[in-house]
Amino acid sequence: MKPFITGHEDLVHDVKYDYYGRQLATCSSDLTIKIFVLNSTVNEWELSESFKAHDSNIVSLDWCAPEFGRLIISGSYDGFVKVWEESSSGKQTSNIISNNKQATTKKKGNWQLIAKLSDSKAPVFNCKFAPSFLGLKIGIIGHDSQLRIYSCSDASHASTWELKESYNMIPEGFTQPVAHLQSDYCLDWCKSKFLDETVACSCLDLLSFLQRDPSNGNALRKIVDLYDHEGLIREVSWAPSMGRSYELVATACQDGFVRVFKITGINSLGNNEHKKKEIEQENNKMQKHYDQPQSPDFKVELISKNGDHNAEVWSVAWNLTGTILSSSGDDGKIRLWKQSHMGDYQCVSIVTPDT
Repeated sequence: MKPFITGHEDLVHDVKYDYYGRQLATCSSDLTIKIFVLNSTVNEWELSESFKAHDSNIVSLDWCAPEFGRLIISGSYDGFVKVWEESSSGKQTSNIISNNKQATTKKKGNWQLIAKLSDSKAPVFNCKFAPSFLGLKIGIIGHDSQLRIYSCSDASHASTWELKESYNMIPEGFTQPVAHLQSDYCLDWCKSKFLDETVACSCLDLLSFLQRDPSNGNALRKIVDLYDHEGLIREVSWAPSMGRSYELVATACQDGFVRVFKITGINSLGNNEHKKKEIEQENNKMQKHYDQPQSPDFKVELISKNGDHNAEVWSVAWNLTGTILSSSGDDGKIRLWKQSHMGDYQCVSIVTPDT
C-alpha cells in the first residue's frame, strides 16, 4: 500500500475508483470533490480536479458504468444529490433539471453539474448507481428513511432524471429517529444480470431486502428484514456473483463485526412461474419475512461474523470476482477476508499504513 496526500482540509468520507481503476474520486467535509489520475510511469496518484460541490459535508459518491459516459454522483448533508459530467472539450450544457425547473449549468473545470436531485428534505447518507444492465438508475437514501429510485430514460442526456418511486424503510410500528441522534443508511444492488432486481438496504441497525413485485406494478417491495446487527450498519456491499449458485452480502457495523450473509432463492430473471409457498421461519426471531410471490424461496443465512477489528467497522468492499472481502475500522487497519473450506470467512491479510 502506498499512501498519498489528498489535500482535503477535513475528514474524507468516501473514496471510489472509476470502472477502469485509472481515476479516483474523494469527497470530504471540506465541501469539495477531488479527482485523481493514476500516473502509471511513477505509480502515483496526481490531482486532476478539485472543486466545491455542496454546501455541507459530502459523505457519498459513485461513478457510473462506462457505457453511460463519464458521470459522478455526490450526496451531502445539505439534502442534495448532484450529477456531474466530465467534459474534456470544455463544452457546456445549456441547462440542468432541478425539481423539474431549468437552471444555469455550473462548470467546475472539466466537470459540469448537469442535474440536482432535491426531493430529499433531509441529509443524504448514501447514493449509488444501479448495475448497468438495469439502465441508468440512481438509488438514494437519507435521514428521512426514504429509499428513492431515479431513472434517466435517455443516457445521452443525463441531465433529466425522473423519481420513479420512494419507499419508506422504517418498519411498521417504528418511529422516525430524531435528528440529533447518530444514524446511518446504505444500499446496494444485486450484481447478477440473470436474477430479478434485488436491493439490499440498511436503515440504522436494520438490514432489509427488496424486490420488484409484478403484481403491484413492478414496484419495490420488502421481502425480509434482518435484526442480526447490534449497532448502526455503516456499509452494505453486494458481491459480484461470478457464476456462484448463491449471492453474498457483507456489512460493516458499529458493533465491531464484519458479517457475511448467503442469499439463495432469488428468482431467475423472466421466470413468471411463481408458486405460492408458506415461508417457514424456523422460529428465527432475527428475521421477518414478507409475502412475496416473486421469489417465494428467498432465504438469508448468516455464514460469517468476525470481530477481529476490535473496534467500530466503517467500510466493506468486494473485489471484482467477489472472492476477497476487505474491511476497515477504527483500529486503523484494512483486513482482507477469504472464504475457508468450512464456508466462513477468515482474515488472510492485514494492511497497515506502514505496510
